[in-house]
Amino acid sequence: MPRVLVIQDQPAGLRRIQSILTGREYQTIGANSIKGALRSLESGQTVDIIVADADMGGDDTFEMMRYLSHRKKLRDIPVILLTTNGDRDTVMRSIKSGARDILVKPVVEETLVEKIRRNLTEGGVKALIVSPEKLVQDYLAGLLQAEGFKPFTASSAQEGLAFLDEYEAKLVLSESTLPDMKGLELAEAIGDRFERLPVFLIGSKSNGAGDNDKPSPVAGYIRKPFQNTEIRQLFRDFMRTSQSLVGNKA
Repeated sequence: MPRVLVIQDQPAGLRRIQSILTGREYQTIGANSIKGALRSLESGQTVDIIVADADMGGDDTFEMMRYLSHRKKLRDIPVILLTTNGDRDTVMRSIKSGARDILVKPVVEETLVEKIRRNLTEGGVKALIVSPEKLVQDYLAGLLQAEGFKPFTASSAQEGLAFLDEYEAKLVLSESTLPDMKGLELAEAIGDRFERLPVFLIGSKSNGAGDNDKPSPVAGYIRKPFQNTEIRQLFRDFMRTSQSLVGNKA
């Protein structure tokens, strides 16, 4: 489920945007100030996109944009700015600050959702991590980002499948045991619905093994306890292979 950081200093506006997004199956983190938002990001809170009000007091929002641009781990997060003024000067200032998109208030639900979806779809090799454990999600997301992937997370198999119905991922990492089904069953469901989408199970092969007479839908395994170097090499090899295939098609 994609995570959206919503920054809005008006409580009613913050609640409305969060309500719109949670109703569309986005996970939201709310902040009523730029300082609060930056505290969340610096504490390790992972987000996939930011929706921020550009009309908050002073130049706080644009100061945030400058701050994000100088932070290696944060500068690639797409930002959509909300503004009451859609004139040329405001648009140009927003673009120069690094905003991916702007939305003129009042916020129209369908327009907001479409802009978020479009910006999440663009750029980066998308990888989905399916795990009920936030520590596992954050650890693997950090390694994926370091190797040039754009990671997304889901806490259950059904949530993961819903994400894949909406967004085109190139790689799936799943726990061998999930709250609603086994990782092997998820790999089989993915194989039936999405052609040639590799699934790596987190755990030993014995934990994910199925019927030996059937071809395995699992591309490989990521062992626990995690080995940092081993996992990063796996991601590098996958990225290199993906780029090679794209180059051969060109």
